[in-house]
Amino acid sequence: MKSNTGVKKSREKKDSAALLEALTDWEQLKGLLPSELEESAMQTKALQRQRAIMSASDLLRICLMYAISDWSFRLIGCWCAMRNICDVSHVALWQRVGQSSHWLSHLVMQVLTERLHLSPQVGVRLRIMDGTVVSQPGSTGTDWRIHLSIDLGQMCLDSIEITDASGGESLERGTWHPGEIVLADRGFAFARSLGAVLSAGASLIVRPTWQNLPLYEEDGDRFDLPAWLRKDVGPTAAPQEIALYLPTPQGTFPIRLAAVALPPEVTARARQRAYQAAKKKGRQPDERTLIAAGFLFVLTNLPQAEWSAHQVLTLYRSRWQIEIAIKRLKSICHLDNLRAKEPQLVQSYLLGKLLVALLLEHLFQHIEQQQPHWFVSVIRPLSRWRLSILLWDQLLSLIKGPIDLGSILRALPLLGRYLRNSPRQRTQKDVRTRTFIASLSFA
Repeated sequence: MKSNTGVKKSREKKDSAALLEALTDWEQLKGLLPSELEESAMQTKALQRQRAIMSASDLLRICLMYAISDWSFRLIGCWCAMRNICDVSHVALWQRVGQSSHWLSHLVMQVLTERLHLSPQVGVRLRIMDGTVVSQPGSTGTDWRIHLSIDLGQMCLDSIEITDASGGESLERGTWHPGEIVLADRGFAFARSLGAVLSAGASLIVRPTWQNLPLYEEDGDRFDLPAWLRKDVGPTAAPQEIALYLPTPQGTFPIRLAAVALPPEVTARARQRAYQAAKKKGRQPDERTLIAAGFLFVLTNLPQAEWSAHQVLTLYRSRWQIEIAIKRLKSICHLDNLRAKEPQLVQSYLLGKLLVALLLEHLFQHIEQQQPHWFVSVIRPLSRWRLSILLWDQLLSLIKGPIDLGSILRALPLLGRYLRNSPRQRTQKDVRTRTFIASLSFA
């Protein structure tokens, strides 16, 4: 007889296969999104009057088409006309998509909330937080920042926030719970940020710089991190640690500092970068910066009895997984291919891409149920990169729907308003040339 666990896994595998096979058009894909689209669109005022665009489903499809096809609004208008979704001007489409930013944000949050409630938490929940920058067309600086958190066990996004350039990285942006372990890099290592995690009862592992946190020893003296690294950690090959205290606006918390010396070649590269950074500012690097460059050191509140310094440092090295996730979002989902400048339209564009990225992760989970050994194999591990490319292309096809030459030709009377340019004072060069040639032939 099969065990209950075996029967459950077999049923889940069949359900996943049925779901994947059923995804043949937009209507089936829409079933993976939060229900009650109409109500939420009305509440967020994305759909106030059902005029031209008759339903929230059609509006959402237009928003996602704009986000992931990277077409202009004139081309989006052609597509709407061919699919009998609506027949409105490209300016009206621009306005409707821009007005949908709050609605798309609501849908993204709904998907993340449902995922949190449905995903079983087995063992330790490890979360990694980071941010990435997106620039507007023609800009060379930071215009928008996307703050992300991933659940490493599920390998999926579990928190998303979009801010302008003034929105800095901070762990205060997340919602933390006891039993979670949060990984973050130097950008999050300041007192108020770390206090948000510690006061919530969660655990953290964060890599600070040598000078950006006020750390104190048990006797109340200020802790000299570079001196400790050189004196106590440098001479040894094994990881070392020390118990300290961290004052934050949320209170003072006991904290462990774990450190290990880096290999000589890694140290040399880190110090070279320090020299180059100081040279750009016309000065010599601080000696303490050069000392710190030779070590990996992290702060954690994990109990020493359960987590050794070696385990803490090893766990921190998994933080690079969020860098890969961000690279997939930018390279495969083209998250940084921003074409808009108007703030609401920018947010609709980014949120639309992130919503489809969440759908992609949903498909990943169903494929994992079909081929679980792919995701745990050490000899032949799954390439998430190649599978992401394949699934992203399929999601675009489901949203866009089939377009053939016949549908274009049949819709030509409706496409003139989008395919023909706006009235202009100067005659277009190719039109002028053709008119001139025509006049010669008649002459």
